[in-house]
Amino acid sequence: MQHPREKEISRDGMLASFPTGKALTDVTLKGRDGVEVPANRFLLSARSQVFRGMLLGGPEVSSLGVELDFQGSVLRAVVEYIYTDSAPMLNCKKRKSPDTRTFDFEHIQSLVSLAAAASHFQLSGLGKLVLKNFKQIWAEYPCWSFAVLQACRMAGPSVPWNLLVAAWTRVRVTPTETITKEHIHCLSPDVLEEILKDPKMQLTEYQLFQILNLWRGGQADVARIHEDSDAETVDEDDEDDEDIDYIVVAILSEEKVKGDGVLCTICSEIPACVVYEGTNTKKHWKYCLTCQDDDFDGWPEKLEDYPNNQHPTCQHEADLRKLCCKPGSSPSFIDRSLDKADSIDEGDRSSIAKTLSKHLYLEKIDPKTLSTTVTGSGLVTSGQLLEAFKQQALEMMNQGSASANWSQVRYKPKVTEIPDAPTEIEMERTSSESVKGDSEG
Repeated sequence: MQHPREKEISRDGMLASFPTGKALTDVTLKGRDGVEVPANRFLLSARSQVFRGMLLGGPEVSSLGVELDFQGSVLRAVVEYIYTDSAPMLNCKKRKSPDTRTFDFEHIQSLVSLAAAASHFQLSGLGKLVLKNFKQIWAEYPCWSFAVLQACRMAGPSVPWNLLVAAWTRVRVTPTETITKEHIHCLSPDVLEEILKDPKMQLTEYQLFQILNLWRGGQADVARIHEDSDAETVDEDDEDDEDIDYIVVAILSEEKVKGDGVLCTICSEIPACVVYEGTNTKKHWKYCLTCQDDDFDGWPEKLEDYPNNQHPTCQHEADLRKLCCKPGSSPSFIDRSLDKADSIDEGDRSSIAKTLSKHLYLEKIDPKTLSTTVTGSGLVTSGQLLEAFKQQALEMMNQGSASANWSQVRYKPKVTEIPDAPTEIEMERTSSESVKGDSEG
């Protein structure tokens, strides 16, 4: 009797079957939530030096399991990536309602934890995929940058610092007309305070007040927020700004960024930091720290990988660490839930919001709005209002005019001359792409 001929299993099919084929596994990864993920120690060790040292470098590991301080779903995604270069968790699904926060935030928390796991297990490719996924989320729902920042802060110093920088950068430029109470409510008081205190926020003081009021539980004046965000600030020195495309942004340091800061030559976005490649010559390549480019993989995932912990554009390690953890705290891979932020009742939120209002520059808000909307919110004291009106009166006396620009954002990036290097780099990239296209044709 002739047996039916079975179809040969492809390499990709074989690797894809590992997560579900327990007969092909010899070790179990145990998450801190008790979830077990079967795996093959040799495949894990082949792609990760950390797994190699853990599973092959010491005493024989029992097949009963290795306990790790990550959620089981995150460990499963790590194993799936090692086998297939992808993972279902990385799929950025369409949301029917962007205002339903619970499911989306859990997804964001998992992705942040996955980024921490990628850094821990030294899987740089996985870290790039996570960041790419966040960019897709931000492109569809810019308002979720606040939730990403909150998730990064909750995960602590285990989060790769370039992801934290990317989250801060997005928060600072998030279109305010997309923000609702659901997007702000997830913020814990300490993260909200950091946002209100941030000197580089590219929002008006009234927009920041609206964020505070939304967090407290009030209603947003969406039309007014949109109006403020569309307002243009025209200065005599900026008449020719439309012809200038390169912007200096020194986000992580109060000192001026070293060298010529430009827009990222890859994604054309404002970089959080600038990474320089090459020797100390007149021309440098400049890349957005958060940009993923197959042709350049020069920036380290950890600050410690730089000599003396000195980032090229940041003055000291504290400039980065103060964004994600308290000084002296040790790395932690524990995911924390949002229960603490969600459990704050409206009375506590109002009390906290009144305290946080001290970080607003009320004198920068239109006097009419200050005397109506802001006063009516109950978030500011009469003493704060009197001081704000006093500052406005003094400013008008000094300027000799009763008019003022109440739509000016707290921070506006400075514009510089266009250097030659980016143009040459773009020409090189265009040339290489054309050669690649010819070869493929």
